[in-house]
Amino acid sequence: MLRKALAVFGALLVGLVAVGIYDWAFWVNYLGSRLQSQPDFVGALESYPTTQTVSGDFTQALPDATGEDERFSAAVEYAEQMNSDSLLIWQGGVLRVERYREGLDRDIRPETASMHKSILGLAYGLAIEEGHISSVDNPVSLYLPEWGDDPRGSISIKNLLNMASGFVPYPFSQNPFSDSRRLLFGMHLEKMMLELQPVRPSGSWFHYANVNSQLLGVIFERATGESYGDFISRHLWQPLGADDAHVWLDRPNGLARTYAAFLARPRDWLRVGMLIKDGGRFDGRQIVPEAWIAEMTTPSKREANYGYQIWLANEDVRKRYYNEDRTGVGFAISEPFLAADLVYFDGIGGQRVFISRAEDFVIVRTGPPRVDWDEAVLPNAVTQVARQIDAQ
Repeated sequence: MLRKALAVFGALLVGLVAVGIYDWAFWVNYLGSRLQSQPDFVGALESYPTTQTVSGDFTQALPDATGEDERFSAAVEYAEQMNSDSLLIWQGGVLRVERYREGLDRDIRPETASMHKSILGLAYGLAIEEGHISSVDNPVSLYLPEWGDDPRGSISIKNLLNMASGFVPYPFSQNPFSDSRRLLFGMHLEKMMLELQPVRPSGSWFHYANVNSQLLGVIFERATGESYGDFISRHLWQPLGADDAHVWLDRPNGLARTYAAFLARPRDWLRVGMLIKDGGRFDGRQIVPEAWIAEMTTPSKREANYGYQIWLANEDVRKRYYNEDRTGVGFAISEPFLAADLVYFDGIGGQRVFISRAEDFVIVRTGPPRVDWDEAVLPNAVTQVARQIDAQ
């Protein structure tokens, strides 16, 4: 009996060592996260050992706010109620509000989670403009020859951008050997993505899933022939005049995690929001084609409130869900959005960039995730004041 137990223990030990050697970065990331009592959304860069710098060209800062505009007090009060790390409000060509939690400043680069997906959406427009991808209607088999004779090869890039690929999220688990943990901390993401299996036909169902964005990351690097971070640096981040950002890789010199972990200053998220608000222009320069901004913010067939890796405010609902079955996690929308053209980046539990061209504002909010986040409060508070200012 003892000999058998020792044999089982030995086999398990050998397996754990083999897994550790195969995926050592997983254990570095996973054990580091487990030692924290809660996610450190401000010190993310120090928590991730495998990042790539997305070099900016920071030569001119955005104009400072000339004293906080007290008319936006309702927005400020809600941000404080939500324990926000940062709140920036750009309205009418002026930085009206810039606030950071005590002890923080404008140089923080917080983990804003799925806000990264909207950067990815912009990246695809730039890759199409550069001729690396001819159409969002292209089947993924053009870039994934492994799926050339597989039904999965007929999934289109558009299906992935719209979260209608037929893939679903990995079931949440704290088990370090689970798929959800491997996606979050592992070092072999391309292999994982090529093993994905859809549960429904592509284009038939909206289901928001990180794997869609990560598979888009695999396709992006294959199509462009360069690292995601380098492409973003040259075609987006430097033209925006942003300061350096960082993207989390699955291993040194590896694949970018394109579903989360784009670590940038709140002021540079503001620049991205201003770019979208102004139809792809920033500081007088057309950086992203205006036609792509329009296409990216067009409602998908399966979900009126989702475009290409960005959320929209087209359909009036009192709770927003992450699948068309309206099940699972959702966020309250206590009242209709006042800005009819509102679009926004969504990161876990209230990491947001809200954008309205009609009301001429961009709002950036970062901070610890909140389950009680109300989607309508910040943009509606700012819309009300923006209309007062416009009427003067």
